[in-house]
Amino acid sequence: MTPDQLMEPTTAIPAVAETQPRVRPRWPWLALITLILAAILGTALGAGVVLRGRSFGAQLAVDAAARPTFVIGVPPSPSPSGSPRSSATPPAATFDEYMVEAGDTLRFIAQQVYGDPAQWPRIYDANREIIGPDPDTLSAGTRLRIPRP
Repeated sequence: MTPDQLMEPTTAIPAVAETQPRVRPRWPWLALITLILAAILGTALGAGVVLRGRSFGAQLAVDAAARPTFVIGVPPSPSPSGSPRSSATPPAATFDEYMVEAGDTLRFIAQQVYGDPAQWPRIYDANREIIGPDPDTLSAGTRLRIPRP
């Protein structure tokens, strides 16, 4: 051997290692891709729900009689006694009286009185001057006229 050969490091790689490629597991990549796709799909569905303002379930029919009403827990202000009466208001004998309590709605009152919550417009029409332009604002302590069935 020559001195140059002695100085060179010899690294012998077995011939077996060159013929067998290293096998890497593929499941971590498949799991990562699956999670990324699920996140993208979930984000797209969530954005669709938010932008459309409703769920993807069966659409409910829009019913004017299904309008909710809410009670404001403030005692009513006294109405002026000199307010003009509407000539279209039937005589008081055709009405019953109901005292609004906290938590009552026109739909709830209609359910109690008529057995049908869709009848709330009858109560609102008879009490429009007491309730005001918005049927969703009932005040606790207000006396309502309830048209008899």
